[in-house]
Amino acid sequence: MIEAIACEMCKLDEANKDIYTKNAEAYINQLDELDKQISSVLDNVKSKKFIVYHPAFGYFAEEIEGKAVRLLPLAADCIGNLKKMAETMTEAMQ
Repeated sequence: MIEAIACEMCKLDEANKDIYTKNAEAYINQLDELDKQISSVLDNVKSKKFIVYHPAFGYFAEEIEGKAVRLLPLAADCIGNLKKMAETMTEAMQ
């Protein structure tokens, strides 16, 4: 995605093409480093099952070959639903 954005920016603003390319490369390098750090931490983790508040973490779970168990959204109508929260926690521990 980063490459695609940089490519489009270069087309739209050719005068600054070098800046977009340099920034894209730097950002990709940062993400690669972060990926290495996460992998290093997770290598020592027995279970890759974790509880999340947002479905976006499902993508992260897929990336690390883990499982994200979604907890209730933090909406006003869900706060205080301890039974559902306990059920989710039990599911996560199995």
